[in-house]
Amino acid sequence: MVIHVACQQFRCRDLKNCTIYLYAGNDPVIEASENLKFAPFNLGYPMLREHAEKANLDLNVNKWELIFDFSFKGETNFSELPASEWKFEEITIPDFEGTPSGVVFNYPQRYGGSLSNTKPESSAEHDQTMAAFGITTGQ
Repeated sequence: MVIHVACQQFRCRDLKNCTIYLYAGNDPVIEASENLKFAPFNLGYPMLREHAEKANLDLNVNKWELIFDFSFKGETNFSELPASEWKFEEITIPDFEGTPSGVVFNYPQRYGGSLSNTKPESSAEHDQTMAAFGITTGQ
C-alpha cells in the first residue's frame, strides 16, 4: 500500500509493507508495524497551500523522518525510502478549478528539496516539560 498524508500528528498501528509519503508537524509514531518505508510528502494539488495554512501546518518544518517505534524489539520495522525512488507528483481533481500547487512542503536536499539534510530536532528533545511515566509512577 502507498499512503500520502499531511498531518500535524501521524500515528499508525498494525501496518505492513507500506510506503508512506509524509508531512508531519510532530514526531511520527508507529506501533506493531512491519516493513514501512518513509519519505517526505510528495503531492501537489489545487489549493494544497491554502489547506495546509488553514490546518496550521508549518510549511518549513517536516518531521517525517523522526519516527518513534513503540514496537521496537531489536528489529527495525521501518526505513527511509531511497532518494532515487522518490518523485514529486501533481494531481488534478476532476471538476475542480485551479492548477496543481507545486511543492508546498519543503523537503531535504537529498530528495531535491531546499531543507538541510540534517534531521530536524525531535519534539521530545525540544520540549523539556515532557516526562516519562511507567507503571509504577502513580503508585
